Amino acid sequence: MAWELTNEARCDGEWDILLDWVHEMAAFVKQLDGHHLLALGDEGFFNQHHFLQPGKAQLYDGRHGTDFAATLDIPEIDFGGYHFYPQDWGHDNDLEFGDQWIKDHAKIAERAGKPVVMEEYGLKICDSVVPDSAARKAWFARWLNTVNESTTAGSLLWMLGGTESDTSGYVDAYVVYKKDEIASLSAQAVGAS
Repeated sequence: MAWELTNEARCDGEWDILLDWVHEMAAFVKQLDGHHLLALGDEGFFNQHHFLQPGKAQLYDGRHGTDFAATLDIPEIDFGGYHFYPQDWGHDNDLEFGDQWIKDHAKIAERAGKPVVMEEYGLKICDSVVPDSAARKAWFARWLNTVNESTTAGSLLWMLGGTESDTSGYVDAYVVYKKDEIASLSAQAVGAS
């Protein structure tokens, strides 16, 4: 279906370097394969100070060297993707911000005339805000509802796992293992179609 140039590209403090690289690599990939969609594969950070949300500077001020809007303006980039891991980004007590994060990406994608996907998101069960799978399930439902009501093309959870999966000692706190959470996510996705 699609290529991504990289996963979670960053070039802290030097957003023009990464943007130049995206221009070069996107043209190269399209020269080799013009039949598939292409995205950067970034986390969706902005260099858009007018979007700046109180307490959210690192997501909007360009410090990570990416600019979601500028990337979507590159002709060879066919769609945008963005991630949402509030606990790892220092926003574990502000999960409501997920709704705004989704809407901001939808707005930029609509301006660019390109689809956008929340291609990675997750919550760890680890604190008073997300103490159990019921709380995590409720937050996922809320964000999926915002995705469904916006002009975005969809979402991809990071990640589903089976209890019998052999992870060889690797633990990813974002994995959803519980059947009721998986069923809830599936029902929310089906309700959107």
